[in-house]
Amino acid sequence: MDEQPGHDAGLEYHARLIADPHRVTAYERALREVVTPGSVVLDVGTGTGILAVMAARLGARRVHAVESMPVGGMATALAQANGVADRVVVHRGDIRDMAPVEPVDLLISEFMGRWVLDDQMLGAMQVAVERWLAPGGRVLPQRVDMYAAPVTMNWFEPLDVWRSPLLGLDLTPLYDRALHHCYGAGLAPPSLLAQPSLYQSLDSRSLSVENTAFDQVLQWDDLRGGVLRGIGGWFDAVLTNNVTLSTVPGVQTHWSQYFFPIDPVVTQAGDRLMARIWLTMQGMWRWAGELQRGREVVLSFDRTQLDPRAFPVPEPMGQTPAIDPEEATRLNSLGAASYEEGDLPAAADYFGRATQALPPGGDAELSAEIFENLGSVCVLLHRYQDAVPALLRALDGDFASREQSARLLVNACFQSGRHLDGARYLEAYEMVYGPHPSGWRGLSSASE
Repeated sequence: MDEQPGHDAGLEYHARLIADPHRVTAYERALREVVTPGSVVLDVGTGTGILAVMAARLGARRVHAVESMPVGGMATALAQANGVADRVVVHRGDIRDMAPVEPVDLLISEFMGRWVLDDQMLGAMQVAVERWLAPGGRVLPQRVDMYAAPVTMNWFEPLDVWRSPLLGLDLTPLYDRALHHCYGAGLAPPSLLAQPSLYQSLDSRSLSVENTAFDQVLQWDDLRGGVLRGIGGWFDAVLTNNVTLSTVPGVQTHWSQYFFPIDPVVTQAGDRLMARIWLTMQGMWRWAGELQRGREVVLSFDRTQLDPRAFPVPEPMGQTPAIDPEEATRLNSLGAASYEEGDLPAAADYFGRATQALPPGGDAELSAEIFENLGSVCVLLHRYQDAVPALLRALDGDFASREQSARLLVNACFQSGRHLDGARYLEAYEMVYGPHPSGWRGLSSASE
């Protein structure tokens, strides 16, 4: 997590920032509260210059807008378009390399990443406070509180695509690698398996990795039952005493939330989770801990964030599963027996392994049956994203070949958010089989 001089992101990235209503309205409310006629303002990491232009329109005498990336040129254009070019001075460069022009009454910045640190702007903020802020000057936000909680999710694509066979292919070598990354994740309030804990409270006047202890042990003593997938993180940016910008689960911002993944484990009410989350000497996150049930340790984990662009050669995984139609038939029968017994996870495992044993170009009917069985069980397990490719493979390009696969494919597409695909497959289904029994017609029309 070495600090970079800025975000070399295109206009699409900045459009997401502007399109975030929680972000822009909170900052505008806060600026209305703190900008006074005659204020001298510094905007650190101005980007397209939105906050700088707002401050100038609210009466600031002069606004210094600092941006190290090429997008800073847009700040000049926006200042001109909004009639404040005479009061907005755009500085193209890294504020850490700049001599202060004049003391400022107000320092504003949107320096927060999903879990604050990942935007790598704390060093720049610290320099700005120390060199530019006048005695008695204000910083907006004035404080940022970081929170964490254990979370559950039914499906998380960056991890779950690697967990199950895909059309008979084993993708698991990439799964363990994927567990060593931190992710953005959109969490809802029901995702939380325990009450949030405060991880760190950051005073904006003393923002630096060196001066703040990003090494905390958190403990949740009374988890509810569910499937623990990892630890989620978010923040409350206290812009002023009256305005707080929050990325808590349930608030839809461009940040979403931060996610530290672990291997999924089923929790019971009353379980205890202990976790240490800290920055390593290399500036990467590390998270370790254990899930306890009474005196029993149900799961231990220790993960260190890796560079997502690096792909070292993995260790050999062991014996490759044999391709054998008789083994495929045997595993399919075991899956069917598990299904009859109500053990759907075991059935999905057997059917998945059966797809791996199928010979390419082998018995078309056997292949269609096994993939249909796998897709059907995935639908029952609410693993809709896994179900879609399995059911498409069962149909093998012929929508009229298997009514059950076609019917469940429509369900899986709508349930997984693939509404355009769902509408298309619904039309194809009804042309062959008549009205769909799940009654998706209203949702199909609304999605067009």
